[in-house]
Amino acid sequence: DMVAMRRHGYEPRVVESTNAKDAIAAMVAEAEDFAASEHRSLAILAKTQSGATKLHQQLAEVGLSARLLDAESNGYPAGIIVCTPHIAK
Repeated sequence: DMVAMRRHGYEPRVVESTNAKDAIAAMVAEAEDFAASEHRSLAILAKTQSGATKLHQQLAEVGLSARLLDAESNGYPAGIIVCTPHIAK
């Protein structure tokens, strides 16, 4: 069973970029801020599951360790997760 999480910290933000390289760089910067914080989890959301899979791959290519969640996932681990808004709910 999945267990719902309470969100703590800053309000969710939408970070817009003109290209994929800048978007990935912005996500890495957010992840670095997260690592220096007291928070235990950070979600990076993609519109679709295929988008989440691609994003997870791109983050791994730049050395960012994250876990990909999908409908088959059994929980929310601490750390950085990549998922869709549907799964994040």
